[in-house]
Amino acid sequence: MVAAGGAVMLAMLVSDWAEIYDDPLKYGWAWLLLSLPVAIVLHDFYFYWTHRLLHTRWLFRHLHGVHHRSRHPSPWASLAFHPVEALIQGAPLALILLVIPLNDYVVVAFLGHQMLRNAHLHGAVELFPRGFVRHWFWGRFTTTTHHHLHHETGQGNYALWFTWWDRWFGTERTDYLARFDAATAPRPRAADDDAGAIA
Repeated sequence: MVAAGGAVMLAMLVSDWAEIYDDPLKYGWAWLLLSLPVAIVLHDFYFYWTHRLLHTRWLFRHLHGVHHRSRHPSPWASLAFHPVEALIQGAPLALILLVIPLNDYVVVAFLGHQMLRNAHLHGAVELFPRGFVRHWFWGRFTTTTHHHLHHETGQGNYALWFTWWDRWFGTERTDYLARFDAATAPRPRAADDDAGAIA
């Protein structure tokens, strides 16, 4: 599926339907700095709506259910998809390039961000600190807990990178904040931790 996506992008570039440029300043510093965040937001918007669509009964049963076999996912689950879903979720970069030009370094950063954050979201270990989701700025980003709840229940928390889509469209799980707080709560010390020896 990755090769198919690459072939489609190559065809788009050769036919001048899309532009990946090598001169970082071709469109100026402002676009160079803004293009990655714009591409990520466009991808997240696309993912949210396609993900919700994949949760309709027929598509879930025949396509997206393959990914949801991981009720308690590991980073490997970020690569486990039905081939048709892999095409759907592999399309955003090609679609984004139909709309905006990107520098080749921005494309590499976009793909690196996608791979690392996907592995992080499926990691089953919360890496963000206590209070992260309640912060006015950081709380706009999804966490492992956010996506883990989605896998655990198969409902809500459809967003990939930003929580605002779920909040705006009423699909954020009501137990998300409490579950994040529980996942990041300080662990009580065992009584024999102070003893410093194993009996």
